[in-house]
Amino acid sequence: ALLSKIRPDGTTKFRLVWDFLRSVVNSTAKQGERIVLPRVADLVNDILELAATLKHGEGLALFIVDVESAFHLLPIHPNERKYLSTKVGGRLQEYFCLVFGPRTGPTIWGRVAAWIGRSTQAVSSSERARLEIFVDDPATVLKGAPDTILETALLMTWWWKILNIPMSW
Repeated sequence: ALLSKIRPDGTTKFRLVWDFLRSVVNSTAKQGERIVLPRVADLVNDILELAATLKHGEGLALFIVDVESAFHLLPIHPNERKYLSTKVGGRLQEYFCLVFGPRTGPTIWGRVAAWIGRSTQAVSSSERARLEIFVDDPATVLKGAPDTILETALLMTWWWKILNIPMSW
């Protein structure tokens, strides 16, 4: 399927979604685990817990970003590429990154997102920041004086830059 979306600037964004169900590729995939995503209630609880510890001159801020083309950041091992190929105009096309449609795609991205979340939380104090990742949208509650909030947001941004994770603001 070819999905299209009009961007705010008037240009059109296209996304290909491959039908791995009809091609029976998904029927051969083994799904060994299920990724459990955070709930909005988890973010609300983070807000309430940090709000309960506010001191004079401190506040809270929400810092929400989007991982740009999240699935496409993940390379596919050469031995696995044959499972993510398609025929277009009589020619075989092989993909070097994870595309949209395979049964295992959300699990693969979920593992990476979980690592990004854990490593990001590890570089920032849980007394100043609480992070939840909703698929490819990290949402962080930041606590402190304005300069502390900015410092924590910059620290997280630098960490994502070090990891080479492109973010959309």
